[in-house]
This record gives sequence, C-alpha cells and structure tokens, in this order.
Amino acid sequence: MSGHLTHDELIQRLYGMDTGASHLEGCRECGARYQALEARRAELAVPEEIPADVLAAQRRAVYSRMGEKPGGFHAWVPALATAVLLALGVYVYQPVTQHRPKMVAAPKVDMGDAQLFSEAVSMELTAEPRAVAPIHGLFEGNE
Repeated sequence: MSGHLTHDELIQRLYGMDTGASHLEGCRECGARYQALEARRAELAVPEEIPADVLAAQRRAVYSRMGEKPGGFHAWVPALATAVLLALGVYVYQPVTQHRPKMVAAPKVDMGDAQLFSEAVSMELTAEPRAVAPIHGLFEGNE
C-alpha cells in the first residue's frame, strides 16, 4: 500500500468493515490518527448523566397532562370542517348526463333487388350528395 490511510479507510477499520491492520502497525502517523478516532468514539459513547430531579419533573408533567381533558372544541374543528366540505360537495355535485336523441326506426320499404340496385347506382353516379339539392334550389330563382 502506498501512502497513508485516508480518513474514510480509518473509519472503516474503526467500525470493523476493514480488518487489515498491517499499515496501522507499521505507520506511526496513521496509528496515532486511528487511536484519536477510537478515543473520540469512546468519549461519545458514554451516556449523559441526567439528574434525578429533572426526570422527576418530567414524570410529574406527564402525569398532570394525563389528568387533563382532551382539547375540547378545538380537537373537533378539523373533523367538523371535513364533514361540512364533504356534505357541501355531495349537495353541489351533479352528474353529467348525456342527452341522446331518440332513434326512430326507419320505415320498412319492400323493394326488389332491381330497384335497390338502380337506386344505389344512381346515388353513386351523381357528383353531388342528395343533401346539396335544397341549396341549389335556393339559387335557381336568382338567375
């Protein structure tokens, strides 16, 4: 291994992710940095002492809050607002309906095959659709 160990490599060894300690044994600088990290870790691992009177005061505050009634009307405001908005939404909601025109069945006409073929051919041979005929009638009188 060339050079000194990086800070990340020392941290990995500190937490047991890298077990190779050959460089630490031979390098005084890396060994000193590693020992400083171990000392800092041990210092931070010591639990903080909390005085008994602080814990007793905290316990008294919890017991006193347990005896209180819930927040009263203020606790119901969000639920009430939600119920009012829901009722208003149901009241205002109007589903969209599509109005479809009634379908009137076409009258049944009995025509023979020859007549049907004749009408189909005449419709095919005309250059304009039958719906255009009334429009032509509007302009025939003005000529």
